[in-house]
Amino acid sequence: MFFIEVFERVHRDREADYLKLSRDNDVVVRQNEPGMLVHVHTRVDEDYGSVTYRWQETYDDVDAFRFHGQTSNVQAHLEKLADGILVEPISVVVYCDWPEARKQKWLERTKNLSFAEVTSGFLR
Repeated sequence: MFFIEVFERVHRDREADYLKLSRDNDVVVRQNEPGMLVHVHTRVDEDYGSVTYRWQETYDDVDAFRFHGQTSNVQAHLEKLADGILVEPISVVVYCDWPEARKQKWLERTKNLSFAEVTSGFLR
């Protein structure tokens, strides 16, 4: 199992556009990605000029995560978000029980990625 949270900080005046894009993407993911076990979108914070949303995504395995990131609909979704919808780049937090060396390889290759410090719990 592979679990991530993706945080997207959206300009308040582009929120309606963002929500439509996100809902449309969610439909395609549900139909075409059997390795995506959980794909949940929530509103987690707001201030005067922006709203922060979180995607909680649980994958069957890391290969399903890679597949998700490489799909044409996700690539198109990210391009549209970069067209003035987001306040800043997305932030991805990974939850896993990998050794530090493997985490470091991912950190070297991926922008805006961090690993949660899991203090208790397990992944199966």
